[in-house]
Amino acid sequence: MRRSLATLIVAASILAGLAAGLPAAGAAQISIAPKIGTLGVGADVGLSLGRLATIRGGYGTVPTELKADIRDVAYEARLPDVVFLGVDLHPGGGGFRISGGVLIHTDDVILDATPDTAVELGEGSYTPTEVGTLRGTAGTSTAFPFAMIGFGHHGGRGFGVFLDLGVGFMNPALTLTHSGAGADGLAADLVLEAEELESDLRFWPIVQVGITLGLGGG
Repeated sequence: MRRSLATLIVAASILAGLAAGLPAAGAAQISIAPKIGTLGVGADVGLSLGRLATIRGGYGTVPTELKADIRDVAYEARLPDVVFLGVDLHPGGGGFRISGGVLIHTDDVILDATPDTAVELGEGSYTPTEVGTLRGTAGTSTAFPFAMIGFGHHGGRGFGVFLDLGVGFMNPALTLTHSGAGADGLAADLVLEAEELESDLRFWPIVQVGITLGLGGG
């Protein structure tokens, strides 16, 4: 929470400085937008440069582990906090927008699974005793691009609502280990399984909703 507040304060200060340096005719507007979605719970700070474009930055944190069945194995996933930096373009100046930018993560994606029945890994089948607990660590580049469409304008005075739909393009390098008794072929199958998991984690879906509070500007 302290890191998220610090990030938002810094982002707001930068955007406020940008707004102060714009000509008065630009009528730059600053907004704060609490949000929730697949990038976590957090908030964005927006600097609207008129009806056609907005610079937006934000922070999201996932406060709990998520459950996900991946390749028929039930994992608990710990997702990193994410910093969001991008530009919204509004064709025609309306609420519909096209967005792009980068997502900056603060840590690796961690996957844990403790099967209670036999599971298929790679090209083999292994018992719970042989597998024990699976631990997947997915490291990615610090920043990776995203593309979105959405509705709602991060600018102007007063309240509004917004929706983002898009995808982040990750390039994960995943390692998969186990704590069980092991078996012949398990190590090689874990390498194959990790390669398959990498392809499943290549795209980070983005769905988030929130409200905007326009604070005015120059």
